[in-house]
Amino acid sequence: ATQVRDALRCAIAGTATPPAPPRLLVLVNPRSGPGNGARIWADCRPIVAASGAALTEVVTASADDAKQRVASLDLGAYDGVICVSGDGMVHEVLNGLAARDDADAALAALAIGTIPAGSGNALATSLLRAASEPLHPRSAAFLVARGGRAALDLWRVTQPSRQGYAFLSLEWAMASDMDLGSDALRWLGPLRFDIYALLRILTSWKYAGTLRYRRAGSDAWEEATGPFLLFWACNMKYMSADAQVAPEAELGDGMIDL
Repeated sequence: ATQVRDALRCAIAGTATPPAPPRLLVLVNPRSGPGNGARIWADCRPIVAASGAALTEVVTASADDAKQRVASLDLGAYDGVICVSGDGMVHEVLNGLAARDDADAALAALAIGTIPAGSGNALATSLLRAASEPLHPRSAAFLVARGGRAALDLWRVTQPSRQGYAFLSLEWAMASDMDLGSDALRWLGPLRFDIYALLRILTSWKYAGTLRYRRAGSDAWEEATGPFLLFWACNMKYMSADAQVAPEAELGDGMIDL
């Protein structure tokens, strides 16, 4: 099997000897979603390892651990970072890279992969659906092993007291309530979002605000005034495994779907 693998890698690369294996930093969040991150990685590890990748495995110990690690990472030591977690760890990694003095080089040099172990797993779902693969952590590990890359839009979010970067969505009103308010129910997995959404619908919360936006291909700004029930600006089709909120969204089309 190893000989067949190396022969295929030589054929793909057009070289007489196999190219150097990718060096991957694997960050495992043991408390993401229902808390199955370590078990999921143990199940998926043989698939990634079979590709010949050199793996450095780290179990994160706290919130922002992943962000702090990549903020000081030696770019010459790795080709990619694999997040065994939900979308929150991908957010941490991107913001850790963006906080570096060499942010542009870091974001360009490191591929970021995801193996779903969280509640929503929107990025993994969008990638797997696009590749016509089953929605399963092993399928995501297979995509990592194949080593393909895709462009991903990022956008900068500026608030009076802080600045950060987003890759999945911007949420406000009931959308953000479902994420933040249901955090104590994360042991329920994806069901946490349904329960909290039902609570907000029954209590009919409304939010005052003004939205200014610009349509694709237009230089003119438009404005919508609330009250709002829900606001979701999406960068990909799925916001969770069972919620295709923005069916026309693409990962790298330079646009946000409202």
